[in-house]
Amino acid sequence: MFGKKQEPDPKLEEVSNNLLVELKEYSADSDEYAKILSHYVKVEEIRNPKRDRQFSWDTVIISAANILGIVVIVAYEQKHVFTSKGLGERIKPKI
Repeated sequence: MFGKKQEPDPKLEEVSNNLLVELKEYSADSDEYAKILSHYVKVEEIRNPKRDRQFSWDTVIISAANILGIVVIVAYEQKHVFTSKGLGERIKPKI
């Protein structure tokens, strides 16, 4: 769930390191460099997938504040009676 990280796959790390070694052999403007770089990017995406369900701390704080507000209102309602004069003025059903 939250905070758990998967152990890195040693095979993927080895492939990534080998690709980096190969990148050093070519100049940045060669076709081989571009091919190796695209392979490296793919391997890195597999090694470190993007998390789709990341949460924002702003959202967590806002949610906690809302829950705290609800708890305060419920606690107030339990200790204090809400009175209204409009309640006595309601239309009574005729029997």
